[in-house]
Amino acid sequence: MSNKLFHTQNGNYLTLSKPDQWRHAIYKANPKLKQITIHGFRHTFATLLISETNVKPKTVQMLMGHETIEMTMDIYTHLTSQNKKDTINSIKLLNI
Repeated sequence: MSNKLFHTQNGNYLTLSKPDQWRHAIYKANPKLKQITIHGFRHTFATLLISETNVKPKTVQMLMGHETIEMTMDIYTHLTSQNKKDTINSIKLLNI
């Protein structure tokens, strides 16, 4: 794994702790926001890509760097309230 993930416009690399510093500053300025860890944002990213876009799960697996699709789908993606509503509406449309 590389420790060179975030960089500035002039090409200098930021420390790995920089995103967490940004996160702390945002929560300090907005204390009512639900706090999410940096790792939690990975879960959110995977969930939103699959549930809110046309990005295919195998593509999300590749973007996340997961070895298996099961890891992406079973661990990193979660049901949203909209997913639940859509499921209920789809079942109602079956008219059974």
